[in-house]
Amino acid sequence: MRDVTTGFLVFLLLGVLAARTEAVSEASGESFPEPMPAASASVQTTPDRPYVDPPDLKEWGSLEGLAHKLREQLEQEELSSAPVEPTVGPSGSTGQTAGQEPSYFQLQLQQADAHRKAGNTQAAIKRYTWVLERAQGDELLEKGALLGMAQTYFSAKEPERCVSILKNYLRAYPKDENRPELLFRLALLYREIGLHENAITTYYQVLSAIVSEGETDFERYLDLARLVMFEIACSHFQLRNYEVALQHFERIDIIRMHPQDRETIAFYSFVCQVRLARHQEALETASAFARDYPQSPLLPEIMYARGQLLFKLERPDEAVVALVDLLETAERQNDEETAGWLPWKQQAGNLIANYLFHKGDYAAALSAYQGLASLNPDLFWQLPVIYQIGICFERLHLYDRARESYAYIIAATEDMSAQQADALHSLTAGAHWRYKLLNWVDRTDTRYRSWVGTPTARQDELTPKRIEQ
Repeated sequence: MRDVTTGFLVFLLLGVLAARTEAVSEASGESFPEPMPAASASVQTTPDRPYVDPPDLKEWGSLEGLAHKLREQLEQEELSSAPVEPTVGPSGSTGQTAGQEPSYFQLQLQQADAHRKAGNTQAAIKRYTWVLERAQGDELLEKGALLGMAQTYFSAKEPERCVSILKNYLRAYPKDENRPELLFRLALLYREIGLHENAITTYYQVLSAIVSEGETDFERYLDLARLVMFEIACSHFQLRNYEVALQHFERIDIIRMHPQDRETIAFYSFVCQVRLARHQEALETASAFARDYPQSPLLPEIMYARGQLLFKLERPDEAVVALVDLLETAERQNDEETAGWLPWKQQAGNLIANYLFHKGDYAAALSAYQGLASLNPDLFWQLPVIYQIGICFERLHLYDRARESYAYIIAATEDMSAQQADALHSLTAGAHWRYKLLNWVDRTDTRYRSWVGTPTARQDELTPKRIEQ
């Protein structure tokens, strides 16, 4: 095991934000401040959610590329310009010959498309409806109008109406050559509006449609089939059916998948294992992930979650080593990648600093918190950390330095707007209380020494002002 002390020196250079302190009471006007709950140095970031939800399909890998292609297929698809002979001319039109009528309908569809692309939803729907009412059973025109309406509602962010149109389309044309893709699109929309059970059912319909296409088009739909399996697993995950979700993730054939897609699946599998309390499996998955995908943007999150899991398993020394490893790895990143690592550096530093504080190593915790304060000049970042610095000074019996910390907080919040100061009300109240308490202790100690005849050089009380930390 690497030397934790050596690794911790790296942490002192990095540091991270301490979490919010517990609420404290207003100090009273009495000579001795009213009792208040002791401020907690424990960082409570997201106790039930140690990491963000796994990346959505639209954000990662070639899976995203295929999904994006399918999602926008309707918007990119051009209607056929082949002449069609409608049995009845357009209602209300005059002087049109049979050869001219198809061009007239096509013109209406083109105008509807132009309205849709310009964002004129009502005008587009009006023209698509006009064509649909007069198509008189012409399949090409009906399909063009229905798909156009679906595109329009999708672009207008009205997924419920888009779902209704696609359901009608699939019901009317069960043999449509694009049925698998349209079913997939419908399932995505179900998931978007929160109907995960409907989405899962529709995903299975996609697989059934792919099988019904036979061997001729199977290769064409192979990537779609993998994507459907991925989406089924994700839907179970969102329903918190982690056992079922993990089974589906493990069944996906990843041999022919893009490496970035394999990263995503490994990430989901890790989260499922953590939430199923399969801790040893999760630790092994995290180690394998760091080995196999050292450049993954998901790596810092998994490294942090691994350290947190080790703390949960009461293996603090290993946890500190894991978190220091995260900090050292972050230091080796280039400038473009640093921003993605910063939040996890902050979280890792929180865990280490709080561990040292609760362990009773106040000197090390003080150094850690001082490192945190230097990371960001934003007072909403610094002030909670400086409060913890003050607590550490108190535990080390450096009362003058503790008062300096609390005075800094008091002075800083006085310069804030009312809204900003209100957001830090509990923190400011705690600083006021502790500042008054330390002054009271100093006065009492001075009086006691004067009574018993012990000479002492009494220090003047510290007037609240900005003190550089």
